[in-house]
Amino acid sequence: MKILKKLKNRSGFTLFELLATMLILVMVAGVVAAGMPVASEAFVKAVDGANAQTLLSTAISALRDELNDATQVKIGATDGSVSYFNAGSGSQSKLYRGTDNIMLQQYIGFESANSLAPARQLVTAEASTKNLYVTYASVALKDGVVTFTDLAVYNKTLSSNPVVKTDLSIRVASVAP
Repeated sequence: MKILKKLKNRSGFTLFELLATMLILVMVAGVVAAGMPVASEAFVKAVDGANAQTLLSTAISALRDELNDATQVKIGATDGSVSYFNAGSGSQSKLYRGTDNIMLQQYIGFESANSLAPARQLVTAEASTKNLYVTYASVALKDGVVTFTDLAVYNKTLSSNPVVKTDLSIRVASVAP
C-alpha cells in the first residue's frame, strides 16, 4: 500500500525549473568558452618565454665554449663579426649574425676562400624552436674581453621586441695585433 501511495504522489521538477537550470548551464559554458582563447594565449606566451630563456642560455654556453680559448681575436669593422683562432679545433673561425641565428664559419687549414667549411648555426636548429631565434646587436673587443651587446631571443611571428635579452662578456686568451 505504501508503495502504491508513493507512486500516485509523484513529485518532480517543473518545466520552469528545468529551463532555468539549462539557462544557467548555457551561461556557464559561454563564460568558459570565452576564456579558452585567453588561457590558450597565456599558455603559448609562457611556453615561448621558457623556450626563449633556454635558447638564450644555450647560446651563451655555445659562445663561451667557442671563445674561452680563442686567440688572435679581432672584430669585423662593418659586419659585427668575431674572427679568431680556435685552439680546441685548431682552425680559424668566424662568428657572425645570420638572417635568423648566430652563424659559425670555420676554415679548414688556412684562412682562404677555398678552405671554407659550410657555415652552421651556433645554436643548432634542434635546440631552437621553429619560431624563436637568437642574435646580437653589436660586438666589441676591449682589454681582452669580447662583449656582445643585446644578445637576445626574438619571436619570428609576433613582434620586433625581444622575448629575453642580456649582454655577455667573455675574456679571450689573446687578441690579434
